[in-house]
Amino acid sequence: MNWFKRMVVVAVCCGVTVCLTGCEGDDDGSVDAASVDVTGTWHLSVSGVVFTITQSGSSVSGSGYDGNGDTFTVSGSVSGNVFTGRGDYAQNGMWAEWTVTVSGNTMTGSYTSWYGDSGTMTGTRQ
Repeated sequence: MNWFKRMVVVAVCCGVTVCLTGCEGDDDGSVDAASVDVTGTWHLSVSGVVFTITQSGSSVSGSGYDGNGDTFTVSGSVSGNVFTGRGDYAQNGMWAEWTVTVSGNTMTGSYTSWYGDSGTMTGTRQ
């Protein structure tokens, strides 16, 4: 796989990781209810990554594609205003995970990928 494609996959995965690692419990052990709805199509700052997701309660699912046109599935959850997610490429086993804070039509946070990359990412809902 070429370098550019790997970077795109990493970016997607990072976005998902940012979303999946942001859940936080209260002192009583409970998890905050989702205070935001992340449903929609999001354009990320990483290599042309776009995903369309639907939120039902605190659960998130959907699909996306990267700058090379490769597709991936998205899964995750929302707690408060934090979206923790994961993107999985079925065709080659690559993945990315992210945790982002959502405010209106923007998300900011960090990601990691199967490739060992990590970094910051932003996204805008269209």
